Amino acid sequence: MARRKVEFVTGQYYHIYNRGVNQDPIFRNLDNYFFLLQRVKEYSSRFEIAVIVYCLMPNHYHFLLRQDGEHTIGKFS
Repeated sequence: MARRKVEFVTGQYYHIYNRGVNQDPIFRNLDNYFFLLQRVKEYSSRFEIAVIVYCLMPNHYHFLLRQDGEHTIGKFS
């Protein structure tokens, strides 16, 4: 099955999410949440990605992001 190439466009919004396998937790303690948020802060600044809103739950997360620069959101996610 051929994989479809996604084109990311500057100024557009993207819903990025991930879930643990079999709905298992991906965040096992409070430090795990802080670790992810620190990485998001670092990479969003580096790749010119605006974090509009996010939701972190024990077994998955959601981010609504806007690509503001020329770096594609694909490099961020």
